[in-house]
Amino acid sequence: MSALVDKLKDGLKAKPRASQIGPIGLHFAEEQVHAVQLRRLASGKYVLRAWASLPYRETREDALADESRLKVLLTNLLGRASFRGKQVVTVLPPAMVRISSLNYHAGGGGDGEAILRLMDDRLDGSVNDYVIDFLPVRSDASSRDKVALVTASRKSDVVDFLESLRHAKLDVAELEVSPAALNRLIGLLPRKAGERGNILVINYGAQHSYLTLISGRRLLMDKEIDFGSESVIQQLAKGLDIDLNMAGEMAVREGLAQQLKAPFGATQVLTADDVNPVVEIVRPVFSRLVEEVRRACLYAASESQGDVVEQVYTFGSIARWPGADQMLSELARLPVASSLPLTAIFDGADEKSATDYLGVGPELAVATGLALRGLTDDA
Repeated sequence: MSALVDKLKDGLKAKPRASQIGPIGLHFAEEQVHAVQLRRLASGKYVLRAWASLPYRETREDALADESRLKVLLTNLLGRASFRGKQVVTVLPPAMVRISSLNYHAGGGGDGEAILRLMDDRLDGSVNDYVIDFLPVRSDASSRDKVALVTASRKSDVVDFLESLRHAKLDVAELEVSPAALNRLIGLLPRKAGERGNILVINYGAQHSYLTLISGRRLLMDKEIDFGSESVIQQLAKGLDIDLNMAGEMAVREGLAQQLKAPFGATQVLTADDVNPVVEIVRPVFSRLVEEVRRACLYAASESQGDVVEQVYTFGSIARWPGADQMLSELARLPVASSLPLTAIFDGADEKSATDYLGVGPELAVATGLALRGLTDDA
């Protein structure tokens, strides 16, 4: 009898999770389209199964506007690595989606009805012409006051986007927003015992950048700001009286490090030739970004019981400039890094021919967060 009981108990024990291959995370970034596919091991860690990036021949908007051109682009992209299947999780390009923070009072009709009622007054045309979703930010059971991040996209844009991907022979399993993907990825990063701080993600674009604020596994804010690589390059071109192409090349080559070369000895005095002239020229432009970062820090403290922003991660164009993280760190007085500590959750690559994940680069952060959809315990 006891042997039968033991056998039944063994049958009720939780089985270890089998190895599982996830969908392809597909991200139409500003300069390139990225694809990532992961495998979740039985141990709970993740393996980079396949990844690829491909620049647009012209612009992202041109690629998305022509179904035939998009099909060729995606066929070439997925042909660069051993992706399995055609199921993708992707995001709408920024021009197709509006993300805003909304304060509302939950009534008898529930959160959805309250949000739709408020959004009807904020959108061009009827709310019925839009696809609207929301992520709760603040939800206090003792109060009717709530905050949510609300996304709104025209139905026609969503349908056209999905049809373009269907024409490219892809099966869209989920359509998300970039902040949710970043939240999923960063939520897996290990935290030290007792750490309760918030994380700020800055995704640099050409004309605009995006600030995403994350508290634990909770998304607090996503905001578009009027700051990008173009404004920095324009300031540099004006300050040095050179053309924009030369200024852009200088930003990438010289970067934003305070000094062009390190002194030979600790007591050696830097001369004017050692100091990077780019830094002082672009500092006034960066002050706009620093002000937005400070506002985000204040908002984080107000929404998370005084917890500070303990880390800033940067992605995108400016993040690839040497010294950019250091300059922002000094101005904002916060730790800034353009690489995520992924070794704690990723376990190398699936194939010998694949690059180790640390070498892939931060530009794949959104695509990786999308690829995690369905593989994590909570999404």
